[in-house]
Amino acid sequence: MTKNSIHKIINIILEMAVAAALLGICFKVMNWPYAKPILIVASLTFALLYPIKFLITKERKTSDYLKLILAVFWGVGTLFATLELKYSSLLNYITLGVFLLWFLFKGIDRDKGVSGILFIISVILVGLGCIFRIMHWPGVAILFGLGILTGCLWVVIGLFKKPEEKKRDEIDEIGKS
Repeated sequence: MTKNSIHKIINIILEMAVAAALLGICFKVMNWPYAKPILIVASLTFALLYPIKFLITKERKTSDYLKLILAVFWGVGTLFATLELKYSSLLNYITLGVFLLWFLFKGIDRDKGVSGILFIISVILVGLGCIFRIMHWPGVAILFGLGILTGCLWVVIGLFKKPEEKKRDEIDEIGKS
């Protein structure tokens, strides 16, 4: 098995873990059963597999290091929050800080096409569903359902997407100067 095929398999599993995390968040907000196991499996998968993906990547950019820190802290922070352990808030604040730093340099990749748009729509719909649930507004199930559906479409499209040429990031140019 080549490194490229291992990399592709890990990417598919990571995309499925993100979709499972969105599903687990929906389950938790709606007080449905099995939210904890879904979130535990998704966060552990992400926290353990992303460093492996990072290690087998030949060419590492500055943004890859930020994504590694982001993935590990998000996975561990979600695991701590799900298991109601100490320092989960601290881990989540670190995750937020690293995300803002990554977003400042990288921004939204507009070259992702339909896949990127589906991911953004999925996150927005699930986020709105959480807000509607907290505010006790009607339409929570519809927002969550549409969010999960678009998240599943994102995973399916990602499975059949052709690998694109990697483009240089602006952050790499900053790192060299």
